[in-house]
Amino acid sequence: MSSPRQMMNNLALTTGRSCHIAGERIRFETMIARLTALALLWIFSALSAAPPGLTEDRVEGFNLEAPPAAFDPAEFDRIRELGAEWVSVIPYAFSVPGQTEVWFNSERQWWGETVEGYTQTIRWAHEKGLKVMLKPQIWIRNQGWAGDFMIDDPQEAREWMQNYGRYILQCARVARDEGVELFCFSTEFRKMVENYPQLWNALIDDIKVIYKGPLTYAANWDSYRNLSIWSRLDYIGIDAYFPLETSDPPDVQKIMNAWLPWKKEMKKFAAKTGKAVLFTEYGYKSVKNSHHGHWKELGNVPDEHIQAMSYEALFRTFYPEPWWKGGLAWKWFLHDLDHRWANRKTGFSPQGKASEEVLKKWWLR
Repeated sequence: MSSPRQMMNNLALTTGRSCHIAGERIRFETMIARLTALALLWIFSALSAAPPGLTEDRVEGFNLEAPPAAFDPAEFDRIRELGAEWVSVIPYAFSVPGQTEVWFNSERQWWGETVEGYTQTIRWAHEKGLKVMLKPQIWIRNQGWAGDFMIDDPQEAREWMQNYGRYILQCARVARDEGVELFCFSTEFRKMVENYPQLWNALIDDIKVIYKGPLTYAANWDSYRNLSIWSRLDYIGIDAYFPLETSDPPDVQKIMNAWLPWKKEMKKFAAKTGKAVLFTEYGYKSVKNSHHGHWKELGNVPDEHIQAMSYEALFRTFYPEPWWKGGLAWKWFLHDLDHRWANRKTGFSPQGKASEEVLKKWWLR
């Protein structure tokens, strides 16, 4: 027979074991409850997350025509109604073939191309809740497009680059001071960038001293793979006017099929560089077969429905792709569309055309 002391010891031992077991059970049950809660949270997040490629930070909006004079900021309300969250502000400067001068911020330019004008445009856009990409561009006198601009003599190329740099760094200071969300520091200089990469890398270094936000460059659709500057930038910027050949009559599926080889190349390049692709420009004229390439002979018979179909095909093709950052359509006028450069019925602007509904459907999805 156990003594009272032995009985007390046995009771204490049994009680201790019971408490230990109970404590272990409580800890185990608590761990299971926490794991269950985490699993449920993960399942809920997976179910509620956007489908691949439909990220909230995708760029959706318009390249803006620089207005000739100050405009009513309420013009931005119409852009917001379509679901756009971005605008690209474009202060043009000018060069002449064979010369090293660069003219910018002059009294002879449109208001929206002056420092005063594009700074105010940025401020009004921000006040309306729009994000801004600042995108300086050069217009080549008697030539237009900067893609064929080339200076063969290296010394003259350096002189031109110094003058061009003054223009770009002025824009960089405005981008810094106004909190611009993205700086696209140059556009479509395919020959100059390919032949003088060291000059462009030096310019990028100078920009980064001033502007600390994300940078991109707008490469022409046929030259983005030939450039060596992408490692210095945050996004692969492409002006996406890829020729999309289809048989007649065109439809959305035919245009999507025409996109496939171009999309495959861009996807491969995005994986190679580790950078997302941003369409710094995209768009179509409102004329028959404009998706074949706006530089081709297309006639001047208005056809706004081919423009709408082309937008629809582009969005269906790229929105599911997680490597596609989005883009900015070309383009939107903040002033009277009937002025002689707007070419309202056959031009690129989707304003007042069937394309508006396509843009609205995708941007407000």
